[in-house]
Amino acid sequence: MKGRKRRQREEERCFSESWEHHHALHERAAFTLNENGNEEEETSGKFDFGSSLSSSKPSIGKNPGLNNGSSHLYPTAIAERNNGATWLEVGCLKTYTPTVDDIGHILKFDCLGVNAKTKVAAGDTKTFLTSRVQSAPIPSPRCLISVSKVNVTGRLVFNSSSGTFTLLSYNILSDLYATTVLEPKFSNHLADPPGKKRFLCVANTHIHVHQDLMDVKLWQVQTLLRGLEKIALSADISKLVCGDFNSTPGNAPHTLLATLPLPLVSAYSSFAIPTTDPRIEKQKTRMDLKTNEPFFTNCTRDFLGTVDYIFYSADSLMVESLLELVDVGCLQRETGLPSPACSSDHIALLAEFRFMPRMRR
Repeated sequence: MKGRKRRQREEERCFSESWEHHHALHERAAFTLNENGNEEEETSGKFDFGSSLSSSKPSIGKNPGLNNGSSHLYPTAIAERNNGATWLEVGCLKTYTPTVDDIGHILKFDCLGVNAKTKVAAGDTKTFLTSRVQSAPIPSPRCLISVSKVNVTGRLVFNSSSGTFTLLSYNILSDLYATTVLEPKFSNHLADPPGKKRFLCVANTHIHVHQDLMDVKLWQVQTLLRGLEKIALSADISKLVCGDFNSTPGNAPHTLLATLPLPLVSAYSSFAIPTTDPRIEKQKTRMDLKTNEPFFTNCTRDFLGTVDYIFYSADSLMVESLLELVDVGCLQRETGLPSPACSSDHIALLAEFRFMPRMRR
């Protein structure tokens, strides 16, 4: 009997919570249907989610997937009614991450300054309204374009039995917009054959300095290359150098990378090789054939150019395929990157490589 009563109480509690959530959804739908296109109603919204820095509402359940404070998974009550608008409290932290439930609604932020030492509120509460939350756009897919039929000298090559590996270099977001995370990804598609291990050195960098201090950039790149030269002298090892160099083709840092006797070659120069492949010919329209680099990897309101590169050891590695480049025409509707379809002001570069067969000694 005790077990049955306990189960009954749990079922009643579950039904009560679900009914409150269901009732809130009905109110939301009713307010949405009653909208008549009035400018004032469009601005404030008939039903919107809000975010408050101070919350004393009881919490029935918390969503563990989002770090939005003590937001209610099933709201128990309408948090506020104001001038015909209905608001539900969904967070109480300094930051809020919109959820799928927020799509189509306006967010209201009530912000209150607090003294860091005394923890006492300072000043008046400031309220901010956002535009209606939109669903995340789906970026246009980018495909891998095979370039394995020719090498950097334009000669035909044949696939060896060794596996391929890929390298992705992506400056997710620059310091201008958020904390920079330079993201290199490396994956080996096939295991090395027994007794035939090949070694690989991957150097990932972000040359970050004021545009006017080119000598400092050059010093940073030279320091990187000196380290690679020491590694090259100590072992028979292939090298990959990638990242955001904050240097356009033809500038001293880029020239230093491209002319040293390591030897290092830009992976995307493979798109500039003579071929009859229509897919590669299409990519050539997105290349600067004077520098054999993409027209751009960084696009903002004030700048359009290439600053990201993938360099590789041309004497031991060959490029199998490259991630297609972005057509600048796709960005003409935007004022630059980041945009609703691209979260960074840089585009990602990806190259698939294969070890060249070793010469018998």
